[in-house]
Amino acid sequence: MVRTILASLLVLTLHAQTAAKRPLRHTDYDSWKTIAPQVLSRDGHYLAYGLFPQDGDGELVILNLASGAEKRYAAGAIPLAPDTADAENPEAPPPVRSIRIAFSSDNKHIVATTFPSKQDKKGKTGLLIVDLASGAESRVDDVASMQVPDNGGPWVAYRKGPKTAAASSAAPSGKDENDEEEDQRRAGGAAVPGGRQDAADLILRNLDTAAERTFEDVVEYAFAKDGKALMFAVAAKNEDSNGVFHVVPGNDAAPMALLAGKGKYTRPTFDRLEKQLVFLSNHADGKQFKAYWWDRQASAATELPADGLAAGYVLADRGQASFSFDGTRIFLPTMTAANLARASSPAAAASTDDKVLADLWHWKDDYIQPMQKVRAAQERIRTYRAVYHIAERKLVQLADGTMPTATPSDNGRLAIGSDDRKYRSMVDYDGTYADLYLVDTFTQQRT
Repeated sequence: MVRTILASLLVLTLHAQTAAKRPLRHTDYDSWKTIAPQVLSRDGHYLAYGLFPQDGDGELVILNLASGAEKRYAAGAIPLAPDTADAENPEAPPPVRSIRIAFSSDNKHIVATTFPSKQDKKGKTGLLIVDLASGAESRVDDVASMQVPDNGGPWVAYRKGPKTAAASSAAPSGKDENDEEEDQRRAGGAAVPGGRQDAADLILRNLDTAAERTFEDVVEYAFAKDGKALMFAVAAKNEDSNGVFHVVPGNDAAPMALLAGKGKYTRPTFDRLEKQLVFLSNHADGKQFKAYWWDRQASAATELPADGLAAGYVLADRGQASFSFDGTRIFLPTMTAANLARASSPAAAASTDDKVLADLWHWKDDYIQPMQKVRAAQERIRTYRAVYHIAERKLVQLADGTMPTATPSDNGRLAIGSDDRKYRSMVDYDGTYADLYLVDTFTQQRT
């Protein structure tokens, strides 16, 4: 009898426990939170991170590591990544977006980007500024990107949303300026993204006094790590006002033009030590892009010679310019002149595509037809690396259609080239292969 009673109680207990639980539903995942990114102040006193649920509004969390005190600030809801492929890499997964967090070099302030709340369907990304001593916050609406110098005082530079109605739509999608800026920093540069020409106001703000200075019609900018130089490119309706300019934070003098006048200016990029800068412009004739180099001790930029490129290739405002690790060489993006003309005229490219009525494939083609379609967009905007040797004033084409990639060494004196053309047809049934070359970047010799 006792055993029967105990067994019955055990069954009832297990049944009650089972009834109290339920399987996880998809909606349960929405409340799960992720910590990203995590940023430590330079003095080690504060830790800041974003805390966001899968679906819903998140927070910026600031933790005082000495006292254990924690403060939280509303940061909005991270928008879903768009269901669109990256034109430069269609096979890549959709971008993962998050807030950007930066401490001022004096450890007195923290600056972070924010998103509109989930309920605010027409909201825009913004900027949150927190005084670490008092916990006081201030916010700025409609901010596309921001930069804080690693050293050199209480400064932040932020770019407002584009002035054009179409470009300033509320729903951010794909890689935003902050994402591209981070990509470029990892690549060795110190500039924000290029290619777009949606002008917007650039604001230079003193975090201590909240005093601001506005520069109009800015499309790109770069804050030097020492905080003593803010570079920006202008694309105004009055094209005579275009150019690349330089200001010193804290100095109210008018911006100094490194190069100005009609034309497009893009890709301002510092070297690692930020003693020199390179940018591209078609200032001369409005068509052909040339590279311009600026030493921070000089008053104006110097045009780099364009001879040395392979036949049919030109400098391009697509791809990324950069310096070698020691700053003695500049790597520049080039394209075939035909592809650059096609990429610069999307309407013409679209009308050409509309005339295609059938897909033709041959068994000797590099790729099967579906893969050809995927890679077609990549090939139309593919850039090839060239190098400029500063001391020797010599431009050399490294990669081209016969060797599409060239990865330079730290000092840029040698590069590893790769050519997979004759193995492409094997990808579908075997693997990925390539011929590798050791490239002398001065003589162009491939071994």
